[in-house]
Amino acid sequence: MRGEERQVSQAWVDQYRRKLGDNMLVVGDEPQHVDTLGDGLPDSGWRKAQIETWLKSYGVAVPGGYKTKTSLLSMVDMVLSPAAEEEIEPESLEEEVVDEILEEVVEVITEEEVDSVIEEN
Repeated sequence: MRGEERQVSQAWVDQYRRKLGDNMLVVGDEPQHVDTLGDGLPDSGWRKAQIETWLKSYGVAVPGGYKTKTSLLSMVDMVLSPAAEEEIEPESLEEEVVDEILEEVVEVITEEEVDSVIEEN
């Protein structure tokens, strides 16, 4: 066993982490996820894979290749605080001034006329 490489699952490493000691080199180990602030937002306690998953859930294309946790967290910052977009002032719309007065014709209908229309239908 000593000096030999051995492949184990992350769950195995998590279970026996305290018993391994400092003299064991565990390649690819990621510590258990701890949401440091407890707010559901990625922080330094999150695993890189979990940060990538979070970013993808917000539609962020995570580039391939090596990424540090710091670079992923800066991408999270960009999602949470996007750069302010340049405000576009709407063109001022000038309304035409109408000097004409329109007359509204209102026809008054008596109750008898209403009754006769109802009886016809």
